[in-house]
Amino acid sequence: MRPGESRLLEARPGHATDDDRDERSAEVLRKLVPSPDGPGCAAAVGEQGSVVWEAGRGKADLTTGRAITSKTVFDMASNSKQFTADAVLLLAGQHRLALTDPLSDFLDDPPAWTRDVTLGDLMRHTSGITDYQDPLEAKGIELTDPAGQKEAIAAILAAQPQEPPGKRFSYSNSNYVLLAHVVEKVTGKPFPTFLQQEFFTPLHLRMVLSPAVDVPGKAKSYDAKDGSFTGARFSRSGGGLHRPEARRAGHHASCTQNVRQPPEL
Repeated sequence: MRPGESRLLEARPGHATDDDRDERSAEVLRKLVPSPDGPGCAAAVGEQGSVVWEAGRGKADLTTGRAITSKTVFDMASNSKQFTADAVLLLAGQHRLALTDPLSDFLDDPPAWTRDVTLGDLMRHTSGITDYQDPLEAKGIELTDPAGQKEAIAAILAAQPQEPPGKRFSYSNSNYVLLAHVVEKVTGKPFPTFLQQEFFTPLHLRMVLSPAVDVPGKAKSYDAKDGSFTGARFSRSGGGLHRPEARRAGHHASCTQNVRQPPEL
């Protein structure tokens, strides 16, 4: 398949092979990405566990002109928080933790307020904890400065929650940075290793955790302003800057070929 083209894969039983779904799907993608010369995306349609249509449109790298295809790898950003939540639920199902456990149980020197925050509060974004970027910047660590998981957690725990846990929903990346720490504390394994062993490998998913590293075929991220594009200043892909702790809050790379039925376990 040439860059920018789409293809309808082998028809499933019971479906006509001369319909116009291929062209209609391609038209939707063209409307979403009007220019093939700017940043774009890849798309796929899954039916009963099989990829029945896939296409890419736009450029994965504006400097080199590399086109987006169905094999281009993209950062999933916070869509990947589901894997952090699934890791916690898996451990809960194994009775190695409970969603009602207080955060303080998994910290070496817990502040008093962590005794009132449960793992369920973290998962549902009802902890009242501010986003970790705010306390980092309050400590003088700017967006362009390197910061790791240890620094992020220290900043989170040093700050007071904005409000009591359970009061309301308030989205915060800090919740999932802390949940990943809990997974590491319970399993004794690095978070990327645990996800690879328990999810990605068994499900045959072509996933990469922390894709700030050089992942072959990865698309770069761009900011648009006044009709032009520049490398994203804060990016979870190769297009801009990256904070290592972001991988806990939602930092995986994937491609459209993962839109398929996983093998039976």
